[in-house]
Amino acid sequence: MKKLLVIILLLQGCAWSTTDRALFTTFAITHTVDTFQTREILDNDRWEEINPILKDMNSNEATIAMFAGLGLVYLIADLLPQKYRTPFLGGTVAISVWGVANNFSNGVQFKF
Repeated sequence: MKKLLVIILLLQGCAWSTTDRALFTTFAITHTVDTFQTREILDNDRWEEINPILKDMNSNEATIAMFAGLGLVYLIADLLPQKYRTPFLGGTVAISVWGVANNFSNGVQFKF
């Protein structure tokens, strides 16, 4: 998984602005942390996953789904005109940071 993250980060759109590349990198990092927190949630009876898409999956299935989501965000961002790309990526960062912070506030650890 670490290699996949590195490949995605290296393949960021060359036509993207510096801001867009920074936003996507931030999203990819926080989304990866969220993915590992989700694995911890699904492997532990102490917490309950609130994402309706992931809650009935095992941790391996959820990991695959979340990395597919990372790729989908990249694809959508790459297809968007620059005018819409920056707000879109900013929104994905906000959602991802919220998820990680929420998990952390509930005691979910991050193990890489």
